[in-house]
Order: sequence, then C-alpha cells, then structure tokens
Amino acid sequence: MKTLRDELKAITALLAIQQSGGTLTKKQLAEIKAGFARIAKLRRRGQTGKHSGPSGKKPRPPKAPRSKPVKAPSLPQRVLLDADLIDAVLRNREPSDLKKLIRQGADVDARGNDGYTPLVCAAHNGYEETARILLAAGASPNLQDDDGNAPLVHAVEEQHPEITALLIAHGADVNLPGKYGQSPLHCAAGGGDDKSAELLLAAGAHPNPQNEQGITPLHYAATEGHPEIAALLIAHRGDVNMRDEDGCPPLHCAVGAGQAEIVSMLLAAGAKLDATDNGGDTPLAYCNDAKIRRMLGKHEKQGQKGIAEILQRQRQLGSLRPKGPSL
Repeated sequence: MKTLRDELKAITALLAIQQSGGTLTKKQLAEIKAGFARIAKLRRRGQTGKHSGPSGKKPRPPKAPRSKPVKAPSLPQRVLLDADLIDAVLRNREPSDLKKLIRQGADVDARGNDGYTPLVCAAHNGYEETARILLAAGASPNLQDDDGNAPLVHAVEEQHPEITALLIAHGADVNLPGKYGQSPLHCAAGGGDDKSAELLLAAGAHPNPQNEQGITPLHYAATEGHPEIAALLIAHRGDVNMRDEDGCPPLHCAVGAGQAEIVSMLLAAGAKLDATDNGGDTPLAYCNDAKIRRMLGKHEKQGQKGIAEILQRQRQLGSLRPKGPSL
C-alpha cells in the first residue's frame, strides 16, 4: 500500500503539469480525486509514512519558536488544507477548527466538487456562523460554482434569508445571474421567500430580469401562487405586461394557474386583458376557473364602459367648441 508521502508526490506531479500550462486528462483528474480519497483514508488510519519511535508512539514534532514567522505551506500541504477546510465546512465543524485551518494557510476560495467554494457550501446549507468566518477571512461573495451559481443564489434558493442578508452586507451582487440566467430574485419569487425578496429589492435588485426563457420573477410569483411577492414586485415597478419566450405576460400564467388573487392584482396594476401569446391566445383561453372567468368578463365590461365614457366626453367637448368661419 502506498504511504501518504507517496500519494502526495503523485498528486504534486500531476498538479505541476497543470501549473505549467498543461491540460490534465480526465484519467489524470480522476487519479487526483482518487488520490485525495486515499490520503483521507490513510490519515484516518494514522499511516503517515514515517517510522514510529522505540515505544511504538510517533515522535512529536518540535515546536517552532514563536519569533520565527510561519512559513507558507507547500503545494501538497496547501492542497490538503484546502480539502480539509471544505470538509470542515460541510461537516459544520467548530469555528475554532475553521479558524485554525485558515491560519495554517487554507484558501477560503478553494474549489471542491462541482466548483463549490467553502462559502458556497456554507450558504447552501445555512451555516451562518461559518459564512461569517469565511467572509471575515476574505472569501469572495461572488465566486460562482461550475454551474454559474454564486453563494447568494444558493442562500436564496435554499431559503436562508439570514445568510442572504449577510452576503449582501459583504458586497454580494444582487443581480448576478446563475444557471439558466436565474437571478437571486427569480429564486426568491419561485420559492415564495418573501423575506429574501424584500432584502434583494431593498439592495437594488432589478425587478424585471429575464432568464434564458424570458421569464421574470413576476411570472414565477404568478405561476406558483405567491401573492405577497407579486405585490412586492409590482410595488417595485415589476412589469405586468413583460412577455416570456412564448409571448406570455404574467396574467396568462396567473389565469392558467388559477391564481384569482394575483389575477385581480395584475388587472388592477394595468395588465392587458387583450394581450395575446405567440399562438394568438388571450388570457381567457387559459382559463379553467369559473370565478376567474367571471372576473375577466367583468373587467372587460368595465373596460368597454370606460372607453364608451371617454368617447362620449370627447364628443361632448367637440360639440361645445366654437366653430370657425366656413370657407
């Protein structure tokens, strides 16, 4: 069986290829990952590759004098420290353990599986104290994982408003889109997290971002039935007539989902009842709810009545105007 020292040498050799500008093959990347797994196993067993003393106990390393500065860890040591830090975050270890690893040289922006940084792991799992420690140590609040999701997207998606507030306070970009163009506000609206939605909008989040399908947060709130968030978005100038890639404004979504309260809200905010999607269908074509159908019909009659009154007033004004001399 290889010793810890052997495994470190093998990993260092592969990492040296990458540092010199070379590209590692999938097999080499897999070997690095497997090497880390073997190292973790060896460390649990206590096989360090060094000989034990006469009593069978491993000799204690001499303490470094306090007057000497701590040396920067070597590449293999740094790789192990980074892996240990990510593992400590995932296991929600004690703050003292995290701070110790950081003092020893662990990179607070190190990447693990799927490009997850320690801060992404903390935000995703709701570990507020851990997130505070990492941010205080200089962790980037906007570093994205392999899918393009920053810690803020993870915090909002998993509904951890306290971490959302913490990240915003440390400069997280509230408009930075993630996978499929989903902004943090999309995640809050789709998940019904009104607290995070309030925090994001108060911090300057755009109320009308569109993802890759042209969907806005208001589309999500209308479809998923979150009237509090729909009202919040409308109050922050959410566009009630913005269309997605299928030509549907939020009213089509609310009608199709049977969300009567949101339908009423959108109509009051100026949603167009005669708007058509890419197939030429109005919201009424999406309606399967008798209550909403009556609501749409009543709104249409009121609109027609309002138009008739406007035309009548225009005719009255026209008849009162003085006529000029005929030519």
